[in-house]
Amino acid sequence: MISKSFSTLAALGLLTFGLAPALGAERVVWQIGKSDKSYDDLAIARNYPAFQERFGRQPLVFEIGRSEAARDWPFIQPGTDDAWAGSREHPFTHPIPTRRSATWLVHLAH
Repeated sequence: MISKSFSTLAALGLLTFGLAPALGAERVVWQIGKSDKSYDDLAIARNYPAFQERFGRQPLVFEIGRSEAARDWPFIQPGTDDAWAGSREHPFTHPIPTRRSATWLVHLAH
């Protein structure tokens, strides 16, 4: 049985960059996966027991422009209540390269 403490994501979400604050204009800068209510395009899809072997040994870092969702981003993000994933925290990091000051707004889709 899968714990309620984690969620399966069809996509991490859309990271948008506000260009016109008064109007709230946004554009997609990057995204992980597709926003299609499916997680088949993410790593270890439908195989949560594989998480510990594949991703459980070190903090997960998804590098924009280098990492690939199907290889580097698991379809599932376990929590501390999930014994099958070692009952511990699993940090997920997304370094965002930028050359200018920016305001980032993150939308999570599931």
